[in-house]
Amino acid sequence: MGNRLPLRESSARKVAIVLNGIKATAVEERIVLANPVRMKDAPKQKTTERRYLSVAELDRLEAAMPTVDARLMVDVLVRTGEPGRGSGPG
Repeated sequence: MGNRLPLRESSARKVAIVLNGIKATAVEERIVLANPVRMKDAPKQKTTERRYLSVAELDRLEAAMPTVDARLMVDVLVRTGEPGRGSGPG
């Protein structure tokens, strides 16, 4: 299958969170006796430095958009604080 790359820490943490939830539900439903997933062993979430655009930068960004629809999308995403939503469901 080609060369496989190791999971990034953030991806490994997400996998651990999902598995922990599945196993915890299985314990609650008495499907398994214990949850072997230990969140303390999961990679820690690292804080990242965030850079926010100034009002002038946002104005320039919107002005650079090729269509009214694109400008509207940028405006809505910036104002809602969820820029990741612009890429579709997920």
